[in-house]
Amino acid sequence: MMIGVGLTLSVVALLTVVFRDRIAYLMRTWPRLLGSVSRATGGLAGLVLVAVAAVEIANWLAFTGGH
Repeated sequence: MMIGVGLTLSVVALLTVVFRDRIAYLMRTWPRLLGSVSRATGGLAGLVLVAVAAVEIANWLAFTGGH
C-alpha cells in the first residue's frame, strides 16, 4: 500500500512540474489566446451558474405553489 501511495505522489509531483512548464510556455508564446480562453471559460461558468439558479428557483416556485 505504501508503494502505491509513494508512486501516486511521485506521479502527481511530476505532472505538476510538467503542467507548470506548459502553462509558462503558453503564457510566453500565446498570451492573448490564453486570456481569451480564460475569459470564455469564466463566461461559460457564469452562464451555467445562472442556468442552475433559474432551475432551482423554478423548482422552488413549483414546490411552494408560486405564492
